[in-house]
Amino acid sequence: MSAEHRNPSASGIEIREVPRSDLVAAIELVARAMAPNPLHIAVFGKHETRRIRALRSLFSVLLADGRQVLGAYRVDELVGVIACADSPRCLLTWRTWHRYLPVVFRSGWRAPLLGRWLASWARRDPSAAHSHLGPLAVDARLQRQGIGAALMRHYLAHFVPTGQITYLETDSATNVRFYERFGFRTATRTRLLGVTNWFMVQNPSASLQS
Repeated sequence: MSAEHRNPSASGIEIREVPRSDLVAAIELVARAMAPNPLHIAVFGKHETRRIRALRSLFSVLLADGRQVLGAYRVDELVGVIACADSPRCLLTWRTWHRYLPVVFRSGWRAPLLGRWLASWARRDPSAAHSHLGPLAVDARLQRQGIGAALMRHYLAHFVPTGQITYLETDSATNVRFYERFGFRTATRTRLLGVTNWFMVQNPSASLQS
């Protein structure tokens, strides 16, 4: 999608491609919004400031790693972010793992937990061609105002061809209910580091690798 392709909504939210000049703001928004996620606490610990710092480092790699990054703007303020990547670009390769080394080093003794998380999610990536959704985050001060739903509608309307599998992971039961509103179903789930993880697809015929 070009930067000129915009989608105003009734709530005053405009969705457009995040320019490089706003990428740092997008990373900060996602890191802070997703810091309370149970899996992030399990991996990076209960100290919020350290957890946000680790997530900032993680998402600085993830959002620059071939993903399409869209922002929800209220006037000129970035209030939400959604990112996606078509397979197989969504998978980490040996060539891209080195980009995560700073994240691993900053994780200290928790690095093995980070490795278990990333490897577990990678193993469950669908073998069929798909659009991989994530992350999706809304400024913590502005949640439950329809911003996330506006981002989802735009993503599904403009980035998912008819019949294509759409795939995502989440560690939140609240998020599961949110995604179910958009036709996603749980294909499988597992316990990872003591946290339930859901792996969801939108295409009813989709199957996941075991």
